[in-house]
Amino acid sequence: KQWYQRRVRGIWYVTSTKKKAKSTMEHDIKSSLDGFIGKTKGKGSKRKQEDESKEEEPPRKTKKNPSERCPKESEKGIKRKAEGRNKNEEPVSKTKSNPSHRGQGELVSESSIVEHMNAIVTENRESTRLFEQFITTENLLRLYQTVLLPYAQSRFPTGSFLHDVIEELNPDALNLVMDQTSKWLGGRTLMTGVSNIQDDQHRANGPRIFNAGPYARSCWTQLRTMRMDAPYMRSFVQRTFGHVRYTSIPQFRIPESDPFSDEANARIAGDPMDHDIVVFFGNDNIHWYAIILDDRIGQKKTIYFDSGSYNTQIMRERCTFHLDFINKYRTVYLRDTLDLTIRQKQAVGSKTHPIIDGKSVKQKNSFDCGVFALANVEHYIRGAGNFLPISQRLMKLHRCRYLLQLHDLARDNPARHRRPRN
Repeated sequence: KQWYQRRVRGIWYVTSTKKKAKSTMEHDIKSSLDGFIGKTKGKGSKRKQEDESKEEEPPRKTKKNPSERCPKESEKGIKRKAEGRNKNEEPVSKTKSNPSHRGQGELVSESSIVEHMNAIVTENRESTRLFEQFITTENLLRLYQTVLLPYAQSRFPTGSFLHDVIEELNPDALNLVMDQTSKWLGGRTLMTGVSNIQDDQHRANGPRIFNAGPYARSCWTQLRTMRMDAPYMRSFVQRTFGHVRYTSIPQFRIPESDPFSDEANARIAGDPMDHDIVVFFGNDNIHWYAIILDDRIGQKKTIYFDSGSYNTQIMRERCTFHLDFINKYRTVYLRDTLDLTIRQKQAVGSKTHPIIDGKSVKQKNSFDCGVFALANVEHYIRGAGNFLPISQRLMKLHRCRYLLQLHDLARDNPARHRRPRN
């Protein structure tokens, strides 16, 4: 029996080896013939054959030939070509506003504003039909003249709030920015976007919103074992309430005479469960999603919006994490650290607030997840029929609208810099 098994294995090994050798041999013969035909193509002198070979595409980089990407042109030759260029021609500078210019059009300038505006409006049929619902022509012109043009001229200090917001929400009408990571929204941009929604709902006597922000950090491999202790809560408070936020609501402002601190800002924000809606943003790796805890009577639920490809189980685990976080934040930090009175003592969970999929429209690129998350939050808070449509084709219009709103909010409500605590 053992002899028979060894015999069968030997036959299989020989047969398999022969098949691999045959396919490798056929591939090598075909490659050799292709190379021979390419070398002998055409007649004439040696110089003529070399000229014709230069016009052909260079061979691809393969495992058998790792270094022969362009054998006819060495590094010294490339250097000589660069030195032989016209010195009067200056290459396009690589800056944050222009990380890599594609040459498809002119960057934002006084003479190209109309070209950029037309590109946004006429990008597709949907944008042409609905653009006036997002932003008027006058506001779009003001956006380019007062926001995007000064940004292209480097008139906003690097690292400032407006500089970062413009860089992240840049509509990039002509698709000139190849560095797509510069279009990812940051945590402060998302928090300020929710603050703007808060102001609108406050003026319209809408639901009260608790802006929990995106800093309830979690690790997808440690969702069930992560300790939400006092150091974890202090880190959350420092990142969430460590800046004086832009808002027009008087009770959310710290008086100029009082020293600013993250604890004072957290006291003003209050208990999340004293509000109607709690807004979270999650980002475990490089993708934003939104989670909303609705505590209104008759509407108690936890709803999530994911424009990516997370499955239901993953999002339910994320929602459970944020529900546990609210319970820990109220007890570990508000009650035990700040000595605040907790009125609603019942803990929240998937039984009190069932987890529901918000059925977000899926994005078709790698950098619009933050805009989708912010638009989904606003769509839910305003209610169906009271907000603009959300789709990938309209993302540039959403970017223009949010950028102008956040610019006006920061302009009309200047925030103080953080003061160190005594």
